[in-house]
Amino acid sequence: MTLSFFAVALRRSIALALATVALASCGSSTSPNNGSVSGVTVNPGSANVIVGDSVALAATVKGPDGQVISGQHIFWNTENPSIATVSGNGVVTGVSQGQVEIAASAGGMSGISNITVLPTPVASVSVAPPLDTIVRPGTVQLTATMFDAQHNALSGRTVTWASNLPNVANVDSSGLVTGVAAGSATITATSEGKSGTSTIVVIPPPVTSITVAPPLNTLIIGDTVTLTATAKDAAGATVPDAPLTWTSSNPSAATVSSTGLVTAVGGGTATITAKSGNASGTASVVVLPII
Repeated sequence: MTLSFFAVALRRSIALALATVALASCGSSTSPNNGSVSGVTVNPGSANVIVGDSVALAATVKGPDGQVISGQHIFWNTENPSIATVSGNGVVTGVSQGQVEIAASAGGMSGISNITVLPTPVASVSVAPPLDTIVRPGTVQLTATMFDAQHNALSGRTVTWASNLPNVANVDSSGLVTGVAAGSATITATSEGKSGTSTIVVIPPPVTSITVAPPLNTLIIGDTVTLTATAKDAAGATVPDAPLTWTSSNPSAATVSSTGLVTAVGGGTATITAKSGNASGTASVVVLPII
């Protein structure tokens, strides 16, 4: 395996340090009885660790014939301590997301383990506001906050937004919800398999005028006619999903259903009214007896 510049430099620095120690040892020409080191292997050679968690590495020192040499002092080093640190006994602790090489050195030789530090996983998602009302076709901006298992807020996470009823309220990739039709929809924010929701109630705009057609109807007892009501808002736009209430001023002459179906039941006249909020419209019905 080709070592990185970090590993090569580390080898050289350790070799130089060992040579210096040997020269300074009272002029003795005898090398320390540590055996000849031909290589160092670090296990595992690669590993993942979550920020704040640790993983233990082990170094094996081998001689020229591949035999394991025991009793060697292992020097542990990290390429970037801002990503991961390593203790004197090879325990690596994740500091921030990224990749880093951890080196174990002995007898002028080094081995490397590639460590990937992963972000703290999302444990829960909260969406704010949890409940809101939109007057169609208005909008509301939702925000999602991710938390770890200790309920610490997390940043830099990917969030996916979805609506269970996009024909009532749809949501874009940033959490902006737009009212489409009257009703209630659940908006869900998902990150790393965890989800949070918000309930959005969509209501039609206030109705300011209602026109009932046909405005005048002449019926014979037993006849029926279906009236239609057109509701409009202050801007003159039709409000097709406006809630309507139908009433008859004289049910003994003509009755009306919740859908505007008028039935002639007796001689006389009746005013049929369609109402929504404070707005209303009327139609007149004249019922003639059967001749």
